Amino acid sequence: MINPLEPILELRRYKILTESAGPTDWLPMFTGLENSGAVWQMPNERFDWAKNLEEKEDDNKA
Repeated sequence: MINPLEPILELRRYKILTESAGPTDWLPMFTGLENSGAVWQMPNERFDWAKNLEEKEDDNKA
């Protein structure tokens, strides 16, 4: 059975991914995915501060 929405979804996917012609609210999300692999505009080191917490917690248990 042919899905009538499939051609529409393919066209929209092409416009967004290839031409960057999507809704303006979505473009920062796609830019973040391309640059950092995350939808938010934060670097991958965003959780580095928590490593010290885990080490301190392990020290407290010993």
